Formats: sequence, C-alpha cells, structure tokens
Amino acid sequence: MITAYKRAQRALQESNETLEDQVVQRTCELTALNAELAERKGRRRTRQQAKTRFPRQLHRTILVQPMTAARLFISSVDQGQLSTSAASARSLKPSPHMIAGENLLRRTA
Repeated sequence: MITAYKRAQRALQESNETLEDQVVQRTCELTALNAELAERKGRRRTRQQAKTRFPRQLHRTILVQPMTAARLFISSVDQGQLSTSAASARSLKPSPHMIAGENLLRRTA
C-alpha cells in the first residue's frame, strides 16, 4: 500500500513539474508575441501619424496661411492703412501661397 501511494505521489509530482515547464514555455512564447505586437503597433502608429500629419501641413500651407493673409490684407484696406493706388498695387508680388490659394479657390468655385 505504501509503494502504491509513493508511486501516485511521484506521478503527481512529475505531472506538476511537466505543467510548470509548459507554463514557463508558454509564458516565454507569449512574452515574445507581445513584444512583436508592441513593435508592430508602434510602426503602425508612426505610419498613421505620418499619413495625418501631411494633410494637416498641406491644409495649413495651402488654405489657412493664404486665407489669413487675405483677411489681414482686407482688414488693412478697410482700415485705410494701405494705399490703394495702382502703383503700389503693381509693386505687390503675390507669394506662392497666395497663388496656390487663389488656384484652389478657382477650382472649388
């Protein structure tokens, strides 16, 4: 009876050790998978930020800055701070931003 008990106890201990080894192995696998997932997530976040950053910069460059400049110009003319003579109007050269904004406004109109 004692030997049967000892055999069962040894079998139980071996089973526990096997399970513990499997837990350690699976934990290592999951840790590696989590690290890979975090790396992929970081790369995807970087790509998404780059995708959204460019249109925001483009929007600001093409639309916002020229519109702000136009508003300032109009308010200056309305307040009489600028001379509206033909000579001074000819001396003003439009910036590339203003030209791009005008072209965009023509296309949308």
